[in-house]
Order: sequence, then C-alpha cells, then structure tokens
Amino acid sequence: MAERGEVLRNLLKNQKVTPSLKLFLTLGGLPVWFVKTLQFIVGLKDQFSASTIGGTTGFKSLADYFQHITKLTIWQEDFMKVWVDEKLDAVICPVYPSPAVSRDKAHQVTPCGIYCQMYNALNYPAGVIPVTKVTQDDVNKTFDPKFFTPKCYMEKILQKSSKDSVGLSVGVQCVALPYQEEICLRVMRDVNKCLQGKK
Repeated sequence: MAERGEVLRNLLKNQKVTPSLKLFLTLGGLPVWFVKTLQFIVGLKDQFSASTIGGTTGFKSLADYFQHITKLTIWQEDFMKVWVDEKLDAVICPVYPSPAVSRDKAHQVTPCGIYCQMYNALNYPAGVIPVTKVTQDDVNKTFDPKFFTPKCYMEKILQKSSKDSVGLSVGVQCVALPYQEEICLRVMRDVNKCLQGKK
C-alpha cells in the first residue's frame, strides 16, 4: 500500500467492500502517527499483527518508495543466488499455514498468505496441488498443547477455524525460477503421479 490505499478508497467510495479490504482501507485513511502508535501498542504482544498494521503507513516520499524498491530488488537477487548456489530445480513448500479458514475469519488472517505472497514478490512461477485431507487426528493435535500452542492472535484464529476442518484439502505449492514454468508443471505432475500411486 505505497499510497495508503488512497486510489482504491476513492474508487470504492460508497461501495460495499469485503471486511479484509475495509480493514486496510480504514487503517490507510487514519493519520500515520496514529497507525504507528497502534502498531507499537499491538507489537508489545503480537509482532506479526503489528507488522501488518505497519504496512499501511505507506511511503513518506517518492525517494522513500524507490529506496524500498531497491531493497526488494536486492532481496530478489540474493534469493536467486541462494537458489542457484544450492542447485535447486524447484521447491515444494506449503501454500498456507492451515486448511482453508471460514469466510468470516479470512479477512483477519490475510497476512498468513505469506507463502504465496513471497513467490509473487519474487515473480517465480508456482502452482498448487492437493495432496491430502484434514483428519480428525490432525484437528485433535491442533488443540493439543504438546503439538501446537498459538503464540499470536492470527494463530489463535487459525486454531479456532480448524475446529470444523475435517475433510478439507491440504495442498502443496511447487515453485520454479522465472521463465521455467515447464519445470514447475513437471514437478506438479510428478508429485501428483506419486500421490495417485499411493491410492
């Protein structure tokens, strides 16, 4: 939200918007000093939520924006260097930290899409395939402190939302380097073949 959602706020004026958009547009419309104060207070208990709030403060100037873009470019280059140095063809990784959340909670856990957002920011081709389904045992472990204890607000929402998740799909994300979509598709096909062979 480089310009704090001003363009979107003007386009959607007097329109009904989803709760997730409403939250970001509201924060983007508040004074920066207020949002930074809110970020600090929330950060005393929950750094993850605080960083999300901080993302709505926008940039102070065009120079600040270009400085951010420079950092993004350096991160992209560093990420690719590690990928190439490790001789990776592709990566199989999570799509989301939990099964699908209920619609009324989705807007509260938007930042949990970081697994997908990261590869969007890198501009890497990625595809998702279902690999299994949530079992009752999975749900039981989610509520068992020996296996999982929520550490922040969003983890608590994910835990609560997983209560009725038995039978929902769980997928993996297959990722390759830019302009290597065929490798990404090949890995997806191979993973799917292996899974079909187990059925």
